[in-house]
Amino acid sequence: MEAKWTAKEILNLENKIQQVINQISHNPEQFPKSEKSASLHKAIVDKNNYLIYRVNKESNSVEIINFRGTKQKPKH
Repeated sequence: MEAKWTAKEILNLENKIQQVINQISHNPEQFPKSEKSASLHKAIVDKNNYLIYRVNKESNSVEIINFRGTKQKPKH
């Protein structure tokens, strides 16, 4: 990533990821479920990236499964 992105772009993406993670921590069900699996959620980070995560209600936790670019073929 560092080869193609400036330090400012990387920092901006890190901030956006942290904002999404904070939103998930406050309301894990707010993002839509994945089209491929009902147990996974898809959170858009920006126009180029998204997070796939799973909510575990028994342990009251969230597991980030994947971070992907929107131009990549989805696995989840």
